[in-house]
Amino acid sequence: MHIHVMDGDANLDLTAPMGCVGFRVRRTSRALTSFFNDRIRESGLRITQWPLVAALRHAGALTVSELAEQLGTDQSTISRSIQPLVRDGLVDFTDEGDARKRFARLTPQGTATYNVAYDLWRRAQDDVLKTLGPAWEGIESKLAELEASVR
Repeated sequence: MHIHVMDGDANLDLTAPMGCVGFRVRRTSRALTSFFNDRIRESGLRITQWPLVAALRHAGALTVSELAEQLGTDQSTISRSIQPLVRDGLVDFTDEGDARKRFARLTPQGTATYNVAYDLWRRAQDDVLKTLGPAWEGIESKLAELEASVR
């Protein structure tokens, strides 16, 4: 259903914003966030923390700047996101022999949490990928292309 309103010479479709790419992607993102949060809740992590924990598990230790670069976000976002992980004893900081830099790393408890979260996340990821099927490869590529074009 489309509702058109005359505003001077402009013909406005008041339902057009519902077809907005930004609106649709945010709506899907909120649904996926909720889905993944439900599925990994048992680990104590939220899906927004998962990439940070996974990056540290993979790399061992990274500066906040390196984490921000790897995750495609800014340092202030990483600094805010890492604080609950530090508070909960999952991440700590070390100088890794360079007193000029602070490196975030998983604690043993953080590694154990990662291991629990990984299995839960993997099952959730597999379920989403089953829904998307072979189209995911093309969708992922287009999302990366879109991200690059709007930066």
